[in-house]
Amino acid sequence: MNIENRFLLRNGRIVSVTRAPAKTMEVLTPSGLDVSVKEPRDEFFHAPIGQAHPKYWKLKSLDPNQQRMLQLKYSGLNKTEIGIAVADL
Repeated sequence: MNIENRFLLRNGRIVSVTRAPAKTMEVLTPSGLDVSVKEPRDEFFHAPIGQAHPKYWKLKSLDPNQQRMLQLKYSGLNKTEIGIAVADL
């Protein structure tokens, strides 16, 4: 069972942060997080950084933990909301 938090931003964008349950006790790190966004005009959720995004190639060169942190940063969440999302999951 996945654990999910959704945040509604002022511009109407919905950010979904999902974490699969861990099989062992571990420190919460962004490695198990999945970040998706949905614009008001969109029908489905998608990754915050797609192939057309200027930071896409930088994202591909990072390790998985850094990739997820970059996706959280560009999802539109502020630092407080990112802290809530990581702490709740």
